[in-house]
Amino acid sequence: MKTIFAVALIPLTLAITPLSMAGTTPKASATIMFYLDNQNGDYVDSYIKNQLEVIKNLSQKNNTVRWVTLHEKGSALSTGQRSLDIKDQNLTVNEWINGSEVLLADIKVEQKNLRPSFSNPEVLKYFLEKGLSLGSKHNILVMADHGVGSYGLMTTSLTENGKALNEVMSNREAAAAIAGAMKNTHAQIDLIIFDACLMANIEAVTDYRKAGLEMPVVASEDTTTPTSGSLNYEKTIGALAKELEKGRLFDSLLFGAMIVKQSKNNNAINISLINLKVLTDDILNKLSHLFADLTTDLKEPDKNKVYSEFLEARIVDDKTMGVDNEVDLRTYLEMLQKIKVLSKEVKESALELETALFSKTVAPDNSKLVVVSENDQSDVTSEKGLSIVHPIKPDMHEAETVKFFINDCKHSESLLFSSLTGWTEVLKAYVEFKTCDGQ
Repeated sequence: MKTIFAVALIPLTLAITPLSMAGTTPKASATIMFYLDNQNGDYVDSYIKNQLEVIKNLSQKNNTVRWVTLHEKGSALSTGQRSLDIKDQNLTVNEWINGSEVLLADIKVEQKNLRPSFSNPEVLKYFLEKGLSLGSKHNILVMADHGVGSYGLMTTSLTENGKALNEVMSNREAAAAIAGAMKNTHAQIDLIIFDACLMANIEAVTDYRKAGLEMPVVASEDTTTPTSGSLNYEKTIGALAKELEKGRLFDSLLFGAMIVKQSKNNNAINISLINLKVLTDDILNKLSHLFADLTTDLKEPDKNKVYSEFLEARIVDDKTMGVDNEVDLRTYLEMLQKIKVLSKEVKESALELETALFSKTVAPDNSKLVVVSENDQSDVTSEKGLSIVHPIKPDMHEAETVKFFINDCKHSESLLFSSLTGWTEVLKAYVEFKTCDGQ
């Protein structure tokens, strides 16, 4: 999850008072809240354990930020040493002060009726209300776990009565939890950092935007590599904390772009900063017009054939974006402009949207949806910061790869974007079927 730019920063007039002793609550310019899901029974556990150590060290170096975490209490144990049965889970909210972990809340004690799973949006809401109630003027949320793009994040390996829960927190659930916590505490989250795969996705960010959230989001449109330290907290969040320690004025877009730039060469694949505020109804309406015209074109067999050939050549052969049935959105819009058989309306709309959503320069542009992105992965150089679900079918008669994503089938709760823009109709025309049964 990545380039360098200079921006004049205005110092705060308030003095920052250091801690006089361990255990003293710091005067905080910001609270950084880490929602660290280590209920997976896989490599994420060791990743979270390593990040907890980094947070501990950062709290020793920087007392102007409040460091708050939620993780499963048995995180110090390997997965072979601890139970993943939900009845044995104990999630604790902790503040790290001078390297010491101070208990703020024990969910098992305080919320006996709350299912202690990170995929439970009520757990996220409870955690955020605890963190936001600490009273910092500015707040940052980091969510670390597996991500599944248009569907959600925070997967779990927990079992209940011997059966796997098989849960994921959908983006709409997560967005509602975040919005609810802010409403209940009258506090704002200024920046969200998704330390998870595939979350820089137009469907996902639409779910957050339509829930009323307007803060910038840092995310990757590709898979991340937790075993290699995909988002090095020491380097990225540590740099942000140093700026606050210097008394810098809090600027969520500036700090989000800083994290993107600091992530360069750190195995964080194509991380980007997305400005949710720019994802307006006007933009969604423009997408709707584009998709309506494109659907009409794709219902013509000759045009559909050329489109399919372009898509396979551009996306597959050029290794643009084929992970988990997603393609790079900017590359896709560029592709539409190059397909001669498509209508003038499609080409003009694709150009208009590309211009509206993506910066023409490498410098951060706060007026665009994708403010800035960083990609130093040689095998996916065409990735440009934001993806869209678009399965690549192996032949013109294979609809199974698309069925998974459209309205009447699985994951329907993640497709608010489709209902607002008609994207589902594009996919239906692409694979030439009318319903999820292929009839």
